[in-house]
Amino acid sequence: MSSNVKVNPILLRFGAVFFTLMGLVFLPVGLARAFAEAQTMNWPTVEGTILRSELRTSGSGKRKSTHWDYSYRFTVNGRHYEGASRTRGCGYSGPALVWNESGHEDYPRGTTVTVRYNESDPKNSYFGPGPDWTNYVLPVGGGLVFAGLGLLSWRRANTLSRRTQTLS
Repeated sequence: MSSNVKVNPILLRFGAVFFTLMGLVFLPVGLARAFAEAQTMNWPTVEGTILRSELRTSGSGKRKSTHWDYSYRFTVNGRHYEGASRTRGCGYSGPALVWNESGHEDYPRGTTVTVRYNESDPKNSYFGPGPDWTNYVLPVGGGLVFAGLGLLSWRRANTLSRRTQTLS
């Protein structure tokens, strides 16, 4: 079964360049995020205390999303620091909302948590189980998909150009 659809190699090349450029934008961003998050795993740790633990909701109906906002305090070399609010467990209504509501049980106000901090700038800190892989998987995966689509489109455009030249 053959296709009678004619594809313009010039448009295909334009798409190939677009997809490849998108891949070349997303991929380094994702890799930089992955590297930065991996670095935080080597930061020193100290005990901290949860100051605020609030479930926040935005939107309505099917577009309703919920997340937890946390703030915490910790001490490094006798100096007190407060971590900026941290959002955990974003999700939409339904099963995700049930999951999010259980997050408060993990970190209620007054809970002692392990805080990782940057030695050269202790204000740069976080608490919790570790880096969130969702921060870099999407850009890295998207970059690879876009670049792959771009390369495949370029290859297809070259094949179509050779066929057109052969038929001429």
